[in-house]
Formats: sequence, structure tokens, C-alpha cells
Amino acid sequence: MFLTLRIALAFSLLYPALRAVQNPSAWIGYVPPFVLNGAATLGISPIVLLHAFGFIEVVLTLWILSGKKIFIPALSAAAILAGIIVCNLAQFDILFRDISILIIALVLAKKAYAQ
Repeated sequence: MFLTLRIALAFSLLYPALRAVQNPSAWIGYVPPFVLNGAATLGISPIVLLHAFGFIEVVLTLWILSGKKIFIPALSAAAILAGIIVCNLAQFDILFRDISILIIALVLAKKAYAQ
């Protein structure tokens, strides 16, 4: 069962990372303005920021799929999902599924912590 949950969580992290490379303009809208403004202050373009975030998602995906000490990546994924939900409440009709994925991440983190 936990392999299935790991695959589900990994897919939900990997898909947007790959799609953001193919069509960044469709995904940049989910980045909160305060993050974009902070990045701009540091001289980081929105596309570079988006791809850096995608890289983090790919790393978390591979770590979760490995099944080795997944407490940190599962909890990180939960934090990312919580942030996405909170920062995009106006788009809740699209993001409501992220709550289920957040729960998957929390279950995996709890299971990994107990081991």
C-alpha cells in the first residue's frame, strides 16, 4: 500500500515539474506574487525560479520513489503542497485535489517517522 502512495505522491510532484519545462507560462501563475517579487529583488527571473522549483520537485520525487528515509521528502512535499494551497486559495476549484495529495504526503511522513 505504501508503494502505491509513494508513486501517487511522486507523480503529483513530477508532472508539474516536467510540464513547467514544456509550458512555463501555464505554471508561473501558481507562484505567489511575493515570491516572484522577492526573486526579482535578487535578480532571479520567474522562469529560472520556476525551473529551480521544478528541480526540487524532481529530487523529492526520486527520493520518495527510492523508499529510503522518506520522512524528509514526504514532509517537504507536504509543506510545499500546503503552501501552494494557502497561497492560491482563489483557485481552490483547481487546487482542491492538492488537499488529498497533502494527506498522502503526511501519511507517508508519519509512516517513515515511525520506522
